[in-house]
Amino acid sequence: MTGQPMEYIRILQMWSVCLLITIIGQTAGMLSGAALGTKLGFLLITAVSIPLVVFAGYYLKFREMSVYLRPLSATSFYRHTFEGMMQAVYLNRSDLSCSEIYCYLRSPNKILSMMDMPTVPFYVILIVLSSWILCLHIITYALLRWKVYYARK
Repeated sequence: MTGQPMEYIRILQMWSVCLLITIIGQTAGMLSGAALGTKLGFLLITAVSIPLVVFAGYYLKFREMSVYLRPLSATSFYRHTFEGMMQAVYLNRSDLSCSEIYCYLRSPNKILSMMDMPTVPFYVILIVLSSWILCLHIITYALLRWKVYYARK
């Protein structure tokens, strides 16, 4: 229907990135809910997500950012998710079909370069997203242990 190639490795890559970002979202929700309660946790997630989305590469491209803002982009899990999805769809793919005489976006490499996607190996993206999950789980565990400790006193 959409002209996407039926390659199972691409489907597996997309599913793995989607699964990891889902776990990150669930863990971040548990952390904010455990820290501040449901109502304030919801507001915290929204306030924290805005800078992460802005620096993810959707709105500001990496080359358009100031040098001192680039580390914010590197720490955004949204950016790594976006890179993983773009690589799953467009990396190492043959040219796209186009009925026009001249198609600028026929080459998937042009699409990736236009979106300012570095060619980071896919396993690095999975490691970064898994590291986010691990860190959020450790922080949530430490917070809950701290709350139980002070609730017993």
